[in-house]
Amino acid sequence: MSYAINYTYVIDELRLGNAFRAIGAISPGFGAPYNASVEPLAPDYDLVQARAAMQSMGFGVGFTTDAQWIAVAESGTPFLSVPNTYNIGNAFREDMFVALNNWFKLIGIEVVDDGVTFSEFLDYLFDDYDHLGVYAIGWAPDYLDPYNMLDPLFNPASSSNSAQVNDTWLNAKMASALSETDDNARNDIYKDIQWYM
Repeated sequence: MSYAINYTYVIDELRLGNAFRAIGAISPGFGAPYNASVEPLAPDYDLVQARAAMQSMGFGVGFTTDAQWIAVAESGTPFLSVPNTYNIGNAFREDMFVALNNWFKLIGIEVVDDGVTFSEFLDYLFDDYDHLGVYAIGWAPDYLDPYNMLDPLFNPASSSNSAQVNDTWLNAKMASALSETDDNARNDIYKDIQWYM
């Protein structure tokens, strides 16, 4: 699915150029802790690769046209049906739904409109993780340190860990970064975390 996302379009059109693609939770904006050697797992919008991945799993084998993929997505039996949960009234998230719907149809996946009030969206993010399918959240650090992004989003004890990440290696590395007082050693820990993630 990530191969089917046009990240350049998201950045340039949906975010009006006020964003950039980060490789993981540690963005280039953090400076020294950022691991510039980490490459994205999925390039920017590679529909050929997205379809090859689907076909390697037995979906759409023999399909040669967009119309074949779209027909499956719009049928009663798509290859996958995922809700896109977002809060109504947020222009970016509403536009993301439209974009995801168009892109995922091209690989036979149906995107179900799950637009809800902001209060409901927060309830799902904090209390009903299993309700979420694909969704976008915004997150800004309170201070310029990757820990401020990593801990809330990936600590299993955090109510903001809506992806339900609980990885022993990652937990140990985050604890190590929190206790490390040497900037260079701490930055190396963050670079390891970014590579791992």
